[in-house]
Amino acid sequence: NPGPVGEKPYEMAGRQQTRPQLFDFQDLSGWVVEGYDAEAELCRSQDQRLFSDYCAKLTYTGTGPAPRIVVRPEAPITIPDPWDALNFWNYGNNWGWSPDPKTPPLNVSIMLRDAAGWDFQLPLGTMYYQYWFLQNARLHADHLEKLQRPVQFVGLQFTNARNAEPRTVYLGPCEFYK
Repeated sequence: NPGPVGEKPYEMAGRQQTRPQLFDFQDLSGWVVEGYDAEAELCRSQDQRLFSDYCAKLTYTGTGPAPRIVVRPEAPITIPDPWDALNFWNYGNNWGWSPDPKTPPLNVSIMLRDAAGWDFQLPLGTMYYQYWFLQNARLHADHLEKLQRPVQFVGLQFTNARNAEPRTVYLGPCEFYK
């Protein structure tokens, strides 16, 4: 039970982030949302809170056969080294054990670019929850062999946005670490 709107989850009472955040959506200046076969809007919100006072509220609707949403900074953000893993907090809108067919769960991936211009994605998984959840990923061995540092964060990609009516998820902090 996430508690009343605007209240931090009880598990987070008194907790602070332990790693530096690459971004946390406290300020949405310089952020862009793009819909491909989808309409989407990003706004600052206190509806659901985690560590801080604000998060990003992403409201979206599918409009075509392959709906996809990209949330990205206007310019890529260089990820400080060393790192080989990342955590991304988000709040979903569909329980995996009791799915709502009118709200297909979103698939999330992190979009990255290395110093040589190689664009690649790290899949984080499917948003099968209606609560704050920590998704994480680690660079694969083939990524580590190929990529040239420094690496930049290019954006977040959300696929499977096949809902015909507006739906909302919340986006929180993201950290890269070793």
